[in-house]
Parts: sequence; C-alpha cells; structure tokens
Amino acid sequence: MLLLHGLNAHSGTWRDNIAFFSKETRVIAPSLPPWRGSIKDLDISQYVRYTEELVAKLGLRRIVIAGNSMGGWVGMRIVANHPEIVEGLILEDSAGVSSPEKNELLSKVDNSGVPVLIIWGEDDKVIPVDAGRYLHSRIKTSSLVVLKSTGHVPHWERADEFNVLVSDFLKKVRENRSR
Repeated sequence: MLLLHGLNAHSGTWRDNIAFFSKETRVIAPSLPPWRGSIKDLDISQYVRYTEELVAKLGLRRIVIAGNSMGGWVGMRIVANHPEIVEGLILEDSAGVSSPEKNELLSKVDNSGVPVLIIWGEDDKVIPVDAGRYLHSRIKTSSLVVLKSTGHVPHWERADEFNVLVSDFLKKVRENRSR
C-alpha cells in the first residue's frame, strides 16, 4: 500500500494509519519533496515521476494507492499511466479535479476499471465536497463516503473511521484479486 500525502505535508501525517495497515500489508509512505513555488505553477508531473521511480526501484508489481489532496492527483495520474499495477485507489479530498487535464484524466481512471474509494470531509475548506461528488459521478468503479464534521485531511482528523473504511475497501480489492 502506497500512502501519498498532500502538498507540502509529509509522511508523518499517516502515522495513525501506517501502524493500522502494517498489520495486514506492506506500507510505503514516502515524504514527497516540498513545493517552493506558487500553487498556480505547481508541476504535478514532477511528483508523478518521483513516485513512479520509487515504485519501480522497489520492484512493486501490484499496489493500492491512497492519496490525500495532491497525493490523490498523483495517484490518479499513476492509474492513468500504469493501470496494470494499481489494484485499488483511495482518493481522499483529492486535488486535480479542476485541473485543465481533468476530463482526460478522469476518463482514463474510469476506463482503467480500477476500484476507487473516494473519502471526503464534508467541511473541507480547501477542496469542497462537491469535487468529491463530481469525481464519484465520473468514475463508475467508485464509491463515495462523506465524513461529517471533517475537513481536508480525514486520515488525520478521523483516523479510526478512515482506517475502517479503507480496510473494508482493501478486503473487497483482495476478494476481487482472488477471483
């Protein structure tokens, strides 16, 4: 399982999740490099390339990606580029929904057949919950869970609930794999 944090965050935000998921699967949570420029100039392809190189160096052949905010955007790009290695995708208050490439990207994720769990904080002030509903409407293999009284980082704000939701999703992904 590959856990990808949001812009200018770090892998430590996943500490309450890593311990939980490590009981059942190998967990990799890299700290992606910080972005020092303007948010308008963010080059997501750098983060995609960095993550793809990490996956290749580690020899990972099948992964589940969980991405918060920018990490979700990176996860969608990896599904679009390499659907054969992604068994499941968890999009948590994901960025990339309003990017110029969104229609093509969402089409590729949708056509990949990769199961997608979308988790969104109802009170997200960074990327409103309507973005999560939009993602859900565009990806037929998705399910959407909106967490009440939760902001932009459900895996941090509501770790126990997040962990249970993702654990249930992982069980379904494994069941599909064994068929």
